[in-house]
Amino acid sequence: MYRIFFGFYTKKRPDIFAFLASVICVMGVAVISFDRKMNLANLNFGDILTIISAVFFAGQIATNGYFSKKVEPLKLVVMQMFVAGILFVVNIFIFSDTSKIQKPAGMMLIAIIYLTIFSTAIPTVLQTFCQKIYNFHKSFDINVNRIAFCSTFCIFYTK
Repeated sequence: MYRIFFGFYTKKRPDIFAFLASVICVMGVAVISFDRKMNLANLNFGDILTIISAVFFAGQIATNGYFSKKVEPLKLVVMQMFVAGILFVVNIFIFSDTSKIQKPAGMMLIAIIYLTIFSTAIPTVLQTFCQKIYNFHKSFDINVNRIAFCSTFCIFYTK
C-alpha cells in the first residue's frame, strides 16, 4: 500500500503490482478471518483495526519518504513524536476515564520505556535517515522487518 501513497506524493502512477499487492494483503486478512464454515460475515473488530493500521502505517512511511528528502530527518522525527504525543494526551482526556489512570511503576515503567525507545523512537529515526539515503523501496523493506527484530530482541530481553 505504501507504493500507492508514495505515488500520490510524487504524482507518479504506481505499477499494477502495487495494486495487486494491496489486494492480496487485504485478502490475507480476510482468509485469516474466515470462520469454520468459510464465511467472512464475522469480521471482528481486531481485523478491521489491522486493515486500518496497515493503511495508516503505509501512509506514514510514504510521508516520511517524501518529506525526508526536503527536511532534515531528525527534525521530521521529533515533530512526528511531538504531534503523536499531543494527540495521545488529547485522546486520553476525551475517550478515557482519567480516574482509572495509574502512575507507571516497576515493570510497567520498564515496559513503557522499552516500547518507546526500542520499538518506536530508534526504528523511526533509522527509517527516516535510511529513506533519505537509500532508495525508498529498499528502506521500506528494511523498516517492515523491524517487527521481527523488535520481537526477537524482546524474547532475548525477557529471558
